[in-house]
Amino acid sequence: GRDGGAVLVCPGVHGEQVRIDPERELTLTSWSGDAGDTVLDGGNGQTVVYLDSDSVVSLSHLTIRNGEGEDFSGTPSAGGVRCLAKHLEMFDCVLHDNNAGQESVGYGGAIEVYGPDAAVGPRSIRIESCTFEDNSALYQGGAISAHGNKDISLEIIDSVFTGNTSGYTGGAVYLQGWFGAAIELR
Repeated sequence: GRDGGAVLVCPGVHGEQVRIDPERELTLTSWSGDAGDTVLDGGNGQTVVYLDSDSVVSLSHLTIRNGEGEDFSGTPSAGGVRCLAKHLEMFDCVLHDNNAGQESVGYGGAIEVYGPDAAVGPRSIRIESCTFEDNSALYQGGAISAHGNKDISLEIIDSVFTGNTSGYTGGAVYLQGWFGAAIELR
């Protein structure tokens, strides 16, 4: 069930993968309140944060770096954050040097939002005061790729994108919803 809660992450560099189970409501934030103090590091060998389906998650004051997209269902994706969550909010996060796909297709260097399950419903993502720098995807969405077979709403507020690249389309952001997609930039 949705038992909710908050996890305060101590300052330092943390190399473990963060995995949030299905149907959870959770806030993950830096104890210091400074993204530069609290680093989640993929070590160039794994997706840094994995948010399972139907979860509602908030990430704040964190640096997510050096993620390398893992192979999920035959598609390497999401170097930084792999999101199957129903709702994701990010505030004051820095995502840099994350990569999706080295030898084949890859989606979302920093963040991949994927909606394969029609039963879960629409996905909504709100990103505020975040920095995306030097992330890459072999295929789509150097910084962010949001795609799938449900409605997807992506809201980006006061965030900075620099040096993000993709091999095909959406150097910074790629958005595609088979039943509807909306992006709002402020």
